[in-house]
Amino acid sequence: MKLQESHCWEVASLMLDCLLGVPCCFPLDNVINIICSVIKSFSCCAPKISWRLKSDKWFSMLFARGFHNLHESDGHLADLFVTLLGHPEPEQRFVVLQHLGRLVGQDMHGEAVLQSNTIIYKLLSPDLVLSVPESFLSLVVSSTWDQVVLLASSDSLLPLKIRALALLVAYMPYAGRQQLQSFLAAADSVLHVLGKVTHPTCEGPLLRLSLALSAGACLYSPAEDISLISQDIWRNIETIGLSRTEGKLGGLEKNACEVLCRLRNEGDEAKENLKEVLSTNSTKQVDPDFGSTRESILQVLANLTSVQSCFDMFSKKIDQEAMELEEAEMELEILQKEHAVQESSKDSKEDRNNPWITASMKEDSRLQEIKDRIRSLEKSKLQEDIVLRRQKKVLIRRTSQKYLEEAAIREEELRA
Repeated sequence: MKLQESHCWEVASLMLDCLLGVPCCFPLDNVINIICSVIKSFSCCAPKISWRLKSDKWFSMLFARGFHNLHESDGHLADLFVTLLGHPEPEQRFVVLQHLGRLVGQDMHGEAVLQSNTIIYKLLSPDLVLSVPESFLSLVVSSTWDQVVLLASSDSLLPLKIRALALLVAYMPYAGRQQLQSFLAAADSVLHVLGKVTHPTCEGPLLRLSLALSAGACLYSPAEDISLISQDIWRNIETIGLSRTEGKLGGLEKNACEVLCRLRNEGDEAKENLKEVLSTNSTKQVDPDFGSTRESILQVLANLTSVQSCFDMFSKKIDQEAMELEEAEMELEILQKEHAVQESSKDSKEDRNNPWITASMKEDSRLQEIKDRIRSLEKSKLQEDIVLRRQKKVLIRRTSQKYLEEAAIREEELRA
């Protein structure tokens, strides 16, 4: 902390790396509050973005050491999460969303978190990547719920909004009734896709996640709280359930919408049906041929990109050589004209007709020969300048000598 106050950011960063990198047999329980404060200070105040984004590395090191299992660290880590979720830089918000997702069992780097089967599986069977106490998860969810909902509803960047919606889906099994009630009451402002008065025409991650959130909130809320959902959302859920064209949503979302409409009218009795629909569809396997085809397409695109880069590089090199050749020819022409003023027309004609500039020459040696010719002309001109300077010095010396001799003769005549 003192190093940060003295603006010794790099030294403080190295010290924190060393501190978190010590073997796990050396406990750091008593300094977890200081570590969280240092990470918060780095993320908010460090002058370089590379230093501010070290929070990603330090979060990984914290969880690797098992700090989330310490009761003393609960409040400090939760406060750090809340601070970074409200950070003005999107990179910081993305980092903390990733690590919060990892705490509740999301894939930290993969895109599978946005697939229908994965989303529904997280609703029914939370699978934690880390061994995290449920008390800590409950504290983190309750502390960060409002900030995550705010990002899901109003973040300016679509990837962050999608990541926040996916995190809310994973939050559902650990959310308290107060959080679920607040979500149900404000669902039309959080789930903009379902909150539209008209039929939601957009399909994809936003609509899929919005439906998953609606299903999760209804699944984990008492029947009396489901009435908090606005009529606009129910109307659009009914429209999706009755639609004939499946589009990108498929049968899973349509069946879920139908059961949600039943859940609205029948209450807790329809929850088992909702679980059955979700569990049946979440166990379906994705066509393995699709994955191999996708990988092949991506590989072909990567190869095409590499080939295009090579073409661009060679084209740039050829253009550069052509430009150098053109500039050299222009410089040679200027030097030849200057040289022609000093030589006879015959010599100039011989220079212009020299056999070293012929159409039959190879392109790779032409530039070098032109440069050699330019150096030769420059050297010749320099030699001529040296000769002229020597002749001028000799002339000045002779003039001075003649002047001294004449002055001596006049002096002798005056004496006589």
